[in-house]
Amino acid sequence: MNNKYVSLARDFSIKLSSSSGILHCIRNGSVYELKPDQIELLQLLDGTKTIRSIEAQYSAESQSKISKFFGQMRGISALKLTDTISPIKLQDKRVPDRRLESVHLEVSGKCNMKCVHCYQAKYTQSGVQISHQKIMELLDCLQKMQVNNVGISGGEPLMMPELGDILEAIEEKGIRISALFSNGLLVTEAFIKMIKEKRSKFPLFISLDSIPGMALTFRGFSKKDSRTVLERTIGNIKKLIANGIDVVINTVVNSENINHLEEMYDLVSKLAVNSWRLGFPKMTMEFKERGDSFNVEWNEIAKKCFLVLQKHLQNGMPFHLQIEYLFREELFLQGLQKLSNKDFVCDYEGRRSECCVKPNGDVVSCAYCSDLPIGNIHRSSLWDIWYSEAMQKIKTIRVGDVKECIGCKLAYLCGTGCRANAYFLHGNFNNAKDDYACKAMKFFMEQVIPLLEKFGVIKSNRLTNIRRKNMR
Repeated sequence: MNNKYVSLARDFSIKLSSSSGILHCIRNGSVYELKPDQIELLQLLDGTKTIRSIEAQYSAESQSKISKFFGQMRGISALKLTDTISPIKLQDKRVPDRRLESVHLEVSGKCNMKCVHCYQAKYTQSGVQISHQKIMELLDCLQKMQVNNVGISGGEPLMMPELGDILEAIEEKGIRISALFSNGLLVTEAFIKMIKEKRSKFPLFISLDSIPGMALTFRGFSKKDSRTVLERTIGNIKKLIANGIDVVINTVVNSENINHLEEMYDLVSKLAVNSWRLGFPKMTMEFKERGDSFNVEWNEIAKKCFLVLQKHLQNGMPFHLQIEYLFREELFLQGLQKLSNKDFVCDYEGRRSECCVKPNGDVVSCAYCSDLPIGNIHRSSLWDIWYSEAMQKIKTIRVGDVKECIGCKLAYLCGTGCRANAYFLHGNFNNAKDDYACKAMKFFMEQVIPLLEKFGVIKSNRLTNIRRKNMR
């Protein structure tokens, strides 16, 4: 083996910023932090050297460490060994710190639904989309910026004939496809075959807000058409799962499904999905104007979601469940996390290192911030927009910077909630309260924690000092 030529495996890439480096796996998204000497060693794995010739460059003491490191690399399938020289190009340039790690790319405003709560309404109404050429230019920029992941959304991305070309180009740039968001209606056998062939093993996030026999006017369908739409969506979910594709179901709680959430839980359990995420409509302008008949009082939402959580715990948590503000299963595996005033509000799900590109080219700090563009890729490079003072000012807002949350005894749990929601409710992104988070944290302390203690998910209301995530 020591006489074989060694290179970094195709599914792995090195990402470097001024002061750090990682090894990134395009297949499953795993990230391995690298020490300076490990970066130096990995940059020798260009397919033109044997393991023996690489080890010969180091002292006898270092060679044992290198052998151990190569063993670890083989353990994660990160090495490629060949009998002949097989040159590859490795990353040796560094980008500035605060490297952009993930991009949520909303390729098109075209959609086959008319959802009342849609925060993309101004794009779906016009059907605007980024041209194929501009997307390719953007992907070149993402490669230069050493981005880890790209998630694809819309509108409805399955309406784009170029979707397959876009997914292929993302991987060709050494970037992982992290997710694809769809309403599930247009899933075909050809689409399933295409995504199964991708090196990135990514989940499909499918919108499902009801069960057959119930209304789906929330998504723009008549009561008469709701059953057909729902049966087709559920049938497509079953096909995806049967083909080994992870499915995450997204459900928006509204007046049409609030009394059927437990029935939906039973459906989700039978489907054997990877995860079910329950969220609440954001108070976008469109929802404020049209959503009165679909809105539900917070107390009613909390009560019904609590029953779902109770059922989930009684069933032994058979799948991953996330209820906005109230329950994120992974938090309790690490110990419920206690935030300080110095923690960043955008650390929720790693969002401090990501941004979103809208169908008209606007770049925003978060997908929900359609009305707060920081730049546009038709006028500036994403590099300049990401490293701009305006973007970094948002990404470095700390819990203690949000004025209306100063002194709140529950801020250590919610991390000031959702800044976009604060903007929707009060028109102030930086300093206003997220009223939903305020109510949710009170309910969480009084109702959810005792329930979690009862089922042994947490012990004695213990809060750890582990950071980076909160209860949003």
